[in-house]
Amino acid sequence: MSEKFRLTTLVSANGFGHVRRQILVARELRRRYSSLEITLVVTEAQHRRFKLEIDDLSPKVDVCLGVSDESVRWRLKPEEYTDNNLNGWEIEWRKRRLLGSSDFVISDNLVAVLDYRPDAILFGSFLWHEVLASYSNLNPACRDFVSREIRLLKKIKPKMICNGSLATKPVMSLTDPVCVSWMVDPDFSPNIDRVRSSILIHGGGTRTLDDSVRSTAKLLRAHGYSVRTDLEDDNQCFDYTEESWSTIGLVICRPGVGTATECVKWSTPMLTFRDVKNEEAEFMTTRLTDLNIALGTVDEMTTSRLLEIVSAFMSRGSMANSSYVFPDFKITGVEESVDFLVKYWNLN
Repeated sequence: MSEKFRLTTLVSANGFGHVRRQILVARELRRRYSSLEITLVVTEAQHRRFKLEIDDLSPKVDVCLGVSDESVRWRLKPEEYTDNNLNGWEIEWRKRRLLGSSDFVISDNLVAVLDYRPDAILFGSFLWHEVLASYSNLNPACRDFVSREIRLLKKIKPKMICNGSLATKPVMSLTDPVCVSWMVDPDFSPNIDRVRSSILIHGGGTRTLDDSVRSTAKLLRAHGYSVRTDLEDDNQCFDYTEESWSTIGLVICRPGVGTATECVKWSTPMLTFRDVKNEEAEFMTTRLTDLNIALGTVDEMTTSRLLEIVSAFMSRGSMANSSYVFPDFKITGVEESVDFLVKYWNLN
């Protein structure tokens, strides 16, 4: 492809799994098509977390901040949702006309972009109306959001690239799903001989489970375990580098797609925290347990049982005392996604 083309990738503000996979997709697209220019629309928090990875995409991949910050994310109380924090990103999107005038548009979990670009490709394994549906009778902003999202999906039936192992029923029925395998960096090569001596306790970008992270970390540290967390005020805060991931033998987490993908990537088992008010988190807990990635739910364990499981996996910094074998998954979802985009956009 010698002619210049531009892609705008709009990323949901909720958590970090969305931006991680779009960085991988952008890298693979740029590897194949050097003339493709890409704008990543991300929040300031997402940019801070992935600055090094995003900088490595340059040239011809630039960042747009200040647009997606006011987009839907998980909030504990229904009254906390407003039209602005659900849909405020659209004001900035309309102002920055170059974004919507790109040759191609990807939207990672923001369905409303279809009102501006009906040809946009969606990414994600769940839909936000699934999460907010239970609040529809309690908050008019949530009711309108849910109604609009379902209307757009039924009207357009958009292509949606999703993890085939994790996609929810509404994704499969309301979109034209493009199911791919786990989206792991194509350049990834694990160090299988590395001793995994630490536990990662991760509450996720929603920050709703910080208290659970803090109390579990305190318990395990008191029993002598090396524990890293995603709490910014923790002097053992995890930095999410490849080097650090290679030291993790067990993950205790709110089960987002991004964290689950890292566990598959590193063949690292997990225990989950419940997030009972969030339909997507509950679906993920059940699904990851069915896939034998998650070994159980911390909230449903006694302290002695939790310590027993941790001991089985972390003794001598390995899985020596455990008969558990991590499932074998296909991890070529990035290449599969880009193969689809190349064909769908007729780039060859």
